[in-house]
Amino acid sequence: MKKTSIRIEFYIIGDYFPLEDVTNTLGIFPTESYNKGEKIRENLFRKETVWSINTPDTHSLDVNKQVTNTNLSILSSPFYYIKYISPKSMQI
Repeated sequence: MKKTSIRIEFYIIGDYFPLEDVTNTLGIFPTESYNKGEKIRENLFRKETVWSINTPDTHSLDVNKQVTNTNLSILSSPFYYIKYISPKSMQI
């Protein structure tokens, strides 16, 4: 059986939310994060806030095995965490 390459990516994207709340709630550090409005280079700014985590490419036939063998197993129920984080972010 031929092996395939697997990469797992998880992104939270929005206008604004506290990046540190996501990190603290999930208990893992992002691979990449930035806030809307941050300067990329001259006259170019971020259009959204992003918190993301991903794994490197891995040769495997079983994505579940890869999730279990990484710190991404905490994301097995990402919608629970998003629901938990969202109300805090939306307070005015």
